[in-house]
Amino acid sequence: MAFYSQTVEERLLFTFNGKQQVATLKGVDTLFMKVSTVEDGLYSGQWIEPHTLQAVVGYGISQKLSMGLMDFNNALQVFVPKAGKGDLNSPEDAFLTQTLVPIGMYAISEDIDMKYVFCELTLAQEMLFLKPNQLSAIEFKLKPNADEANVVKELNSIFKDKVLIK
Repeated sequence: MAFYSQTVEERLLFTFNGKQQVATLKGVDTLFMKVSTVEDGLYSGQWIEPHTLQAVVGYGISQKLSMGLMDFNNALQVFVPKAGKGDLNSPEDAFLTQTLVPIGMYAISEDIDMKYVFCELTLAQEMLFLKPNQLSAIEFKLKPNADEANVVKELNSIFKDKVLIK
């Protein structure tokens, strides 16, 4: 194995300047660029920095929301449903709202460009009410000569066949 990256994902509602879009918030750690090619598709702005409220948005999402980078007059807001019981009297009771600063846009493929808004892992975990050790996935990049079948076998052994390996 060459590198691995921890991630969390959740489909959420994003709003910008009165427009709405459901997309997947993907929280990534600092090693994500070592396992992903998203940075190759970064065509405007820059990648997120650790411990910030920054976001990198797909081209399709930015088009749908009519969003530019570093627009300090309009906020990219994400709405996260709160767990709970009982009556809801207002949207504030039902959702946690977080404002993100779009600092980069990527264009990879139409499907991916409409799917992901990237942010820093710990920020996503906080917004999703997850503990620091709770993850959606661990993404791997293997060395060029790695035996993929053997790596899968070793991972299944480590995780005692309790994870889905794709």
